[in-house]
Amino acid sequence: MAEAGTQTTTPPARPRLRWWKRCLRWLLVLMLVAGVAVWILLFMADRELRQATADADRLDPGWRYEDLEKKRATIPDEENSALQVLAVAKLLPTPWPPTPLPAGFKDLVLDQILIDPSTRLDDQQIDALHAALEAAKPALPEARKLAAMSRGRYPMLFDDHGLPASGAHRQAIQSVSTLLAYEALRQSLDGDADAALESCRALMNLVRSVGDQPEEFFQIYRMRLRGEACRIIEACLERGKASPATLASLQKVLEDEEADPAFLHGARGFRAWMDQILEVAKSGNAPTRGPERILVMGLARSARGEILRANNRIVEIAKLPVEDHAEALTVAMPKEEDMSILGQIYLLPKLQKLTQDLATGQIESQAELRCAITAIAAQRYRQRHGRWPLTAAALVPEHLGAVLRDPFDAQPLRIRQVIGGRLIYSVGPDRANSGGTIDRSQKNATGTDLGFRVLEN
Repeated sequence: MAEAGTQTTTPPARPRLRWWKRCLRWLLVLMLVAGVAVWILLFMADRELRQATADADRLDPGWRYEDLEKKRATIPDEENSALQVLAVAKLLPTPWPPTPLPAGFKDLVLDQILIDPSTRLDDQQIDALHAALEAAKPALPEARKLAAMSRGRYPMLFDDHGLPASGAHRQAIQSVSTLLAYEALRQSLDGDADAALESCRALMNLVRSVGDQPEEFFQIYRMRLRGEACRIIEACLERGKASPATLASLQKVLEDEEADPAFLHGARGFRAWMDQILEVAKSGNAPTRGPERILVMGLARSARGEILRANNRIVEIAKLPVEDHAEALTVAMPKEEDMSILGQIYLLPKLQKLTQDLATGQIESQAELRCAITAIAAQRYRQRHGRWPLTAAALVPEHLGAVLRDPFDAQPLRIRQVIGGRLIYSVGPDRANSGGTIDRSQKNATGTDLGFRVLEN
């Protein structure tokens, strides 16, 4: 029995943790978990980048800008059509084409003839065409030299981030292409078909001056110029009879251009451009502004390998025959579910735009080139045999090395009789044979084909 007066002592209660200390503990735990998660993600991203880089090195060695520049063909200055284009551009008046011109003249030459090569110019427009060429008279002799210059290499210009900055070159190409188109049209109107087609050959060599430039915008512009050059050639052929030798020389230039893989050059350039941007952004110096800057810096850390892997696929597709591009892109293009959130936001739209512009431009421009080549071969056949060929196979091997296939359906190009001549045509983007229905004002419309008309003259 306890002694009277003895008191039982109770140990003091432990002080309760204040709420903020509990929050701090949980915050530290969450930060630790997040840190581990970020480390894992960065580790996986780094591993994917190493794998994608190894794939690029194995499949397409020398894929970065500095390596692409070293691999480009060396062309002596006196044979370099690109340097000639830049020289001619400096001789043109400012502005070019000169102003003022009659209302509608510029649109007629640059747009309407490209829609309908048989468009006729009235006397006022013809006078304005002569006046415009008179203003550019010092540049014309130098521009004509391009007819004998089939190889080109523009100097690569870079900004402070090591990214291409060659916009001035594209402006020179546009100006000189307009000059040569005007000159070819003037010569055809004057009845000198051989001189007109010599100017057309110079125009096509201007297109070829882009060469293997590893810049996607350069190659996209080149594809557009291919189609425009074909329309100018068609317009000149409709206005006069050229000699077999002139036709053969022009056909050879067209064949050389048709064989040049502009899509591949552009895809390689886009891959190098995107990787260079992310390389710069990795150091915190992203060559962009605003919210995109933060996005690009995040991609540089977390999705660079993913981006390179997707671009590797596109480059490999670009190496395939043009007839296989559409199906291969459908199968191999990255899907949203296979990509990170940043990749879906930033990468996927750019890849879709790139493949739309490059792949579609390649298929369409090669269809137009192949139609032009076959049409000129048919004209040469008619001049030699006094009749049109019944099929494209009749042109082989005398005027064609092989029957050219339609890039859209891999079938031989079609030949259709039209008033005064023949139409060589492709089924076009809708991949349906519409019997040679041509509407160049909306050439991608359902129910229309792509083609080149050649007349008896």
